[in-house]
Amino acid sequence: MFLRKLLIADPSDIFCQALINMLGIGYEARMCHNGYDTLEYLENFNPDIVVMDLTLSGFDGISVLKELCARPRRPSIMVTTRF
Repeated sequence: MFLRKLLIADPSDIFCQALINMLGIGYEARMCHNGYDTLEYLENFNPDIVVMDLTLSGFDGISVLKELCARPRRPSIMVTTRF
């Protein structure tokens, strides 16, 4: 049984997989690579923790954060960027 749900949203598959390998123990972990999929996972997977890059394609990380502000339940979020 998993304790918490973890979502990693980053354009790099290698980075996502590395984080899941390091952080995913004890978590039900998922990854996605663009903002639209991130919103879908936030709705359907309902993660407790999100590690998200700000430079997601389609719907960037700032836009995802704005969408989250309108929701009654929000996950804990760690934002990353390459800048």
